[in-house]
Amino acid sequence: METRTIIEIGAVVAIIACIAGLTTGGCKTAQTYKTPSPLPNYAEMSDQDLRERAVAENHDAEYELGRRAYVHRNAEAAQWFCRAADAGHPNARYMVGLLYEPGQAVGVTNPSYSRAYMWLSLAAAGGAVDALREKERLFDLLTPEQIAEARRLITNWKPGSCGV
Repeated sequence: METRTIIEIGAVVAIIACIAGLTTGGCKTAQTYKTPSPLPNYAEMSDQDLRERAVAENHDAEYELGRRAYVHRNAEAAQWFCRAADAGHPNARYMVGLLYEPGQAVGVTNPSYSRAYMWLSLAAAGGAVDALREKERLFDLLTPEQIAEARRLITNWKPGSCGV
C-alpha cells in the first residue's frame, strides 16, 4: 500500500511535469509507471507454504514460522528464528535475544544475559526498534563481567553461530 501510494504520487508528478513542459523526453515517462505486484503476506500463508519458502532460505518465512511457534511457547521457534537471525533478519535477531534471556528461554539450552544482549545489539544495529529499548533495559541488569562477555560475543559473532 505504501509503495503503491509513493509510485502513484510519482506518476502524478511526472504527468504534471509533462503538461508543464518540464520533461525532455516528452510525456511517455508518465505512462511507464506500473503498480508493483503486492509483497507476500506471510501472516496469511499456511504453515505448509511457509515451510516450503523457509526451506528455500526465505528469511521472512523463517521468521513467521518462528513467530507462530513462539506464540505457543514451542521450542521450534528458536530454530526458525536462528535460521533467519544468522542470515541477518533484524526482527529474528530481536526474538533470539528474547529467547536467550534467562527466565524467558524457549528452545534455548544455554540461556545467558550476555548472549541475549549480544543478539539484541545485533538486532538494534540492523534497525529493529524494539531491540534498542530491550537492550537498554537488559543493560541495567548486567554485571560488568556480563557486559564484557557480551561485547566479546558481539566482536566475535559470525553467521551460523546462533547456538540453540
